Amino acid sequence: MVLTGDITCWRTHSEMRNAYEALSNLQPEVIAVPENHDARNIGYEYFELYFGKTKKYIKTDSCIIVAADSTQPDLDEGYLGLEQREWGSGKSQR
Repeated sequence: MVLTGDITCWRTHSEMRNAYEALSNLQPEVIAVPENHDARNIGYEYFELYFGKTKKYIKTDSCIIVAADSTQPDLDEGYLGLEQREWGSGKSQR
């Protein structure tokens, strides 16, 4: 399962923990990246505590999933900078 963010509304520790607990029993593996609601204030710390790194690269026999974090501190707009674009394209080491 791929979650593309806004897992929480208020990015509190209890919200992130509850989301993680609700999703942790799903099969197959859950791949999550944060959105603006998940990353505001210190929400990104809770996100990483429960869901791990904010950018992920998964390769299977049939596909490649590149999940990148486009959040910007306390902004609604997302942006993927050059470093993340190169990381996702394979130009930099994974």
